[in-house]
Amino acid sequence: MIAFTCFSNLRLKLKLTKRRYSNAALATLSLQSSSSLHINHLHTNQQQTLNPSPPLTPAKMSERDLSQILQKLKTSTSYPDSLSLLSKAKLTLLKLHALTPQPTHSPTLLLLAREVFEAGALISIRAKDSDAFTRFVFQLTPYYELPLERYGNVRGAQAVGEKNKITGLYLLLLLTQGNYSGFHTELEGLELRAKEGEKVEEDKYLGYPIKLERWLMEGSYDLVWRAMEGGKLLPSEEYGVFSEVGFTFLLVFSHSLPYYTGSNKSCSAL
Repeated sequence: MIAFTCFSNLRLKLKLTKRRYSNAALATLSLQSSSSLHINHLHTNQQQTLNPSPPLTPAKMSERDLSQILQKLKTSTSYPDSLSLLSKAKLTLLKLHALTPQPTHSPTLLLLAREVFEAGALISIRAKDSDAFTRFVFQLTPYYELPLERYGNVRGAQAVGEKNKITGLYLLLLLTQGNYSGFHTELEGLELRAKEGEKVEEDKYLGYPIKLERWLMEGSYDLVWRAMEGGKLLPSEEYGVFSEVGFTFLLVFSHSLPYYTGSNKSCSAL
């Protein structure tokens, strides 16, 4: 019995000793792991200190601000809010010296500047502000004359932007104002810049005012009426702004033609 008790005590001491050594080993391992993590953390901080991320330059910050303003401008449904955003966007462009394109401008900045002026042109035409629209068209002209390569790797519709829509609206404005010399000067420029085999009239935006002018000269007022009535044949909603103005203009225009007669069915419909 005494022998058994001694043996049990010995085995218990061995277990306690083994457990003590195990705890010591775990503590050592934990300490080593913590030290390793601390060293790695210090090493990472040293690397970040030695190689910090480059801060945004004022130009990059302005481009970012301009992009944010433009996004708000595109989704704005309030004319006063749109005017306020346009003012901020143009002020940012002024800071970036991007009111006109320069050789040093990045493709991103060129795209942003063009989109700002395009948004301004479309907002102005919806507000029936022809003077503001004309100013935006003139500001867009040097951007539209740039080679597409200047806009970087963008392709397709993004590379062209709203060029044809806004140019077509400008042609329609000249037509409703009775500015035929300006209309034909603009049209000749489009034909000269057109690619080989490309017909300007086939574009839905450019073709609309071109066909209207031809029908007016031919005296086909019924075709003009159908093209402008109800908005069914309009290339976009912005072209509908000219409907009311166009009808008034047609009445004056048709009565000023030497071959106009009151018995003409097309004219009497107006």
